Amino acid sequence: MLIAQYIYHFGKVTPAAPAMIDDGRSISYSAFAGAISRTGTEISACNVQSSGTVAVMIRNLADCWVITLALQAKGYTTICVSSLESLESLQVKNLAALFVNVEENGDAPEYHGSVPIFTVSKSSFEETAPSENAAIAENSNECGHIL
Repeated sequence: MLIAQYIYHFGKVTPAAPAMIDDGRSISYSAFAGAISRTGTEISACNVQSSGTVAVMIRNLADCWVITLALQAKGYTTICVSSLESLESLQVKNLAALFVNVEENGDAPEYHGSVPIFTVSKSSFEETAPSENAAIAENSNECGHIL
């Protein structure tokens, strides 16, 4: 079972329970599940190739969790990096894409390689009614997170 599936489950059975604390603010399981689901919808529109590792640039830990869990639910293996320099130093051979959150000013990093960069909206942790489980990719058992 993927972590995202647990979060969707807790979003239904204990929607108001705290899932995480971000910058002193409690975020419920319902809000966390909703953010993952919305980000998953954005990721689907990016049409990333299905094979390879997908990198996530860490700008904010809560947003990084949302993007990473949405990507894993779609069957991607993920790796999180703090900078383009650290990504390049890892020399990932099968890198399919890099995902970052759009900054407040709308800027995304420029990358001069063959790896496409996709931006997703800053996570919105609004309290909403528990949603249905987002679709989990058939190959999700083959994905993971590279540490």
